[in-house]
Amino acid sequence: MAGPMLGAWLVWECGLAKDWPMTGLGLLMVGCYSGLLALVTVKWWDGCWAEFCDSVWSYVE
Repeated sequence: MAGPMLGAWLVWECGLAKDWPMTGLGLLMVGCYSGLLALVTVKWWDGCWAEFCDSVWSYVE
């Protein structure tokens, strides 16, 4: 939950200061971390989180 909040803070603070590269980084952080949070929530809600972790772990090995 800290990733999207930090990204939103970057967008707010750096957007007001017109620091566009950092604002873009904040937008990227909000998008990526919110997407990961949604992925974890959907996998956990469907009950297939353990299977997903096993399949990802097989790629890492």
